[in-house]
Amino acid sequence: MPPAPIVDFLEKTSTRLKTIYSTALSAYQPVELTPAEIAKRGSLLYLFTDLIYVEYKDGVRDGVVSVVFNVREKIVVRQSSDCRHGRKTEAT
Repeated sequence: MPPAPIVDFLEKTSTRLKTIYSTALSAYQPVELTPAEIAKRGSLLYLFTDLIYVEYKDGVRDGVVSVVFNVREKIVVRQSSDCRHGRKTEAT
């Protein structure tokens, strides 16, 4: 079992993500994309999906986060992205 602070962090993060995704999806309205935009987004999705495998493989052992730095790094990247796109980021 991971230390209590990590379990607490992951539970809070899970709750936040559910709220964020529910809110985003409730306001979603599809837009028409050009073939070039579809190709660009497809390649980005492929890149990010591949990163999930690499980061999980490197940072999780037996279902437990073993490299907390990877978790913190992803939070910083997410917060940076939110700032660039004008979204408010909750402090963690």
